[in-house]
Amino acid sequence: MDLNFVTPIIQSTLSEQPYILAIDDDDDNLIIISYILSTMGYAFTTTTSGDEGLILAQTTTPSLILLDILLPGIDGFEIIHHLKHNPKTKDIPIIAVTGLAFPEDKQRILEAGCDDYLSKPYLIRDLENLISHYIHKKYSFCTSLIMAKQQN
Repeated sequence: MDLNFVTPIIQSTLSEQPYILAIDDDDDNLIIISYILSTMGYAFTTTTSGDEGLILAQTTTPSLILLDILLPGIDGFEIIHHLKHNPKTKDIPIIAVTGLAFPEDKQRILEAGCDDYLSKPYLIRDLENLISHYIHKKYSFCTSLIMAKQQN
């Protein structure tokens, strides 16, 4: 891997605050998610529209997406499909936060391209742990590449 090419991209990623996009058609769910994200200190945007969520994901390139699956209009599966087939958004981690709770639902959601899954109702600490995991995973990978570059 050519780290001379990658380093500027990684450094700009590290200088940015993690930004999270939450898409859910229920305002109460978004209030809870907003509380969690603000308590954790993350910048975030929420929307109740799948169409708007897809546009936001493509234009703002968030660090992480929290996605309800059952949305009016364009549903979560369609959003996942669009994001995972777009070179600009294909690597954004997506956590499904959904009322679909059967094992076959979880399997279908993960096979569609979600990186993780949390069924409603959930414990706040479970969502906090998932968010922390994916944010730290992204930023620790970037830090490792910069350190490897500096050692050369």
